[in-house]
Amino acid sequence: MVESLRVTELRALLSAMGQVKTGPKRELLQRVLRLVGAACGPELLGHIQQQYSSRQAAKTPGRTRGRRSGAAHPEPVPAVKMIDLPFYQALDTLVQPTALGTTNSHTLHRRMVWFVLNETHREQIKLCRSRGSDVQVVIRTCYTECVGIEEDQYPPNFSLVVNEEVQPVTCRYPSNKPGVEPCRPCIPVDVTSSLNLCDAQQSVSIFWGDFGKSSSPCQRYSFAVLLVRVLSAEELLTELRKSAVERADQRRSRICKELHGDPESEITTTRLCVALTCPLAKMRLSVPCSAASCAHLQCFDALFYLQMNKRKPTWTCPVCDKPAPFSHLVIDGLLSEILDSTDGSVEEIEYLADGSWRPVGGQEDQELSRRPLCHNAPAAGASVTATGGAVIVDLTQYSSDEDASFNIKGQKCIPVKRSRRKLGQSIEL
Repeated sequence: MVESLRVTELRALLSAMGQVKTGPKRELLQRVLRLVGAACGPELLGHIQQQYSSRQAAKTPGRTRGRRSGAAHPEPVPAVKMIDLPFYQALDTLVQPTALGTTNSHTLHRRMVWFVLNETHREQIKLCRSRGSDVQVVIRTCYTECVGIEEDQYPPNFSLVVNEEVQPVTCRYPSNKPGVEPCRPCIPVDVTSSLNLCDAQQSVSIFWGDFGKSSSPCQRYSFAVLLVRVLSAEELLTELRKSAVERADQRRSRICKELHGDPESEITTTRLCVALTCPLAKMRLSVPCSAASCAHLQCFDALFYLQMNKRKPTWTCPVCDKPAPFSHLVIDGLLSEILDSTDGSVEEIEYLADGSWRPVGGQEDQELSRRPLCHNAPAAGASVTATGGAVIVDLTQYSSDEDASFNIKGQKCIPVKRSRRKLGQSIEL
């Protein structure tokens, strides 16, 4: 059922389940199938059945003929909700989200729109120009689907003319074929420079083309005109410091929980190492930050992450590649204290089971590396020898001919090839 769905239906399904709905059809399909395998509940099954039924109904010849003859009533257009953009603070809505309309012809289509800038709007724009602040009139476009909050997406062959001036639209296309949608990220188009501030009424012509693409039961694209104030990365960082800081004691509790783990588990995490350098900037962290939805403790630099997403708003965690939107970002209070109490010579620290920490790389770290990784008894067939406090586990008796690796949570994987060790050679953990 899932494999028969189209891109629009896959996006609607992912949006209904609160998942990321960007990307080509192959990635969308894999994302839905992983969701089915991991959490296939009544809610997900209901959404799949709904999208599948709509797809089958659209393929029925009787419905197609009835729609062409005008016998069937058109389905109502749903209310469009556009996603909030962290760098754009909405001051006023000049044109509510409106459907562009669906077409199947092989020509460009035009939608003429008029909106009004009242005296307050015009004075605000003039005042901000003189002060150097950034207040803009922007045009946003997105998909129009039946459920969820929509992300910005330009229609194929998208262009704008504002007050008879061609407005440049910066976008990248994956191929030169006609009718191909631009690649994300698609950002709001600033049309402030083309506005006539001496007149209240402004005109906008929107051009787009479907070039034979099948129409959805809903209108395919929508647009809106907004008056916004563009925020800087520093302003967002200030907001983050005020409302999204995880206290040091909360982080310590999380660390202790990770290190104590489940006593019945065969493998227990004994070390949690965190680098004090940003994986993006490759420099020492200034404001350690991570997403609340991420499972790792490694942080990235908040200011650099915000600056990067202002240029290209992907909002993806650089550590685990999972979505990390601004609303999920949290500043690590414990790591902030550690950064303040250490100098640049400390590049990595290790969290201990009691919530304390110490630098990595000294003599104490070498002694810790000799401690056993597993609290439980070794697997059957392994021989254990105690030498000077260290535990030697002979794994060669049951290792396979293929390469072996140890994937222990919180540890680096160390591949060991059988061809390079002699019979009876031991591995020290």
